[in-house]
Amino acid sequence: MYNYSSFAFLAATSPISHSIANCMRRVFVVAVSLLYFRNPVSPLAMFGTVLALAGVWLFTHVKNASSSARLSLVPTAVEIKVI
Repeated sequence: MYNYSSFAFLAATSPISHSIANCMRRVFVVAVSLLYFRNPVSPLAMFGTVLALAGVWLFTHVKNASSSARLSLVPTAVEIKVI
């Protein structure tokens, strides 16, 4: 089931988005494990989880900023001057 959904997600998105989603899946599994099974958390594991979440946030922020910058580079009908 996981392999099928992974291939379907990869077909619909880019490989980088698939990698980011896979990273978030791992963070989710660890978080559920911590909450449900009451596993102890080492400072290093907590740092890794925070680092993964910060990386996902940064990737999303940069991707959205580059998308809007690319859109602003496309000239509109008002900006095109006919010679």
